[in-house]
Amino acid sequence: MELRDLVEKVSDEANVKRESGIFKALSDPTRLKMIRLPSIREM
Repeated sequence: MELRDLVEKVSDEANVKRESGIFKALSDPTRLKMIRLPSIREM
């Protein structure tokens, strides 16, 4: 695979936006605590 092909694959706008949203959600301390809750005790 050539570098040009890799760049196109990495910079797919839809994927970048989706992944950006995931990282944004995971960067919030309150959301991280909520994600960890089930591993600490059953809700």
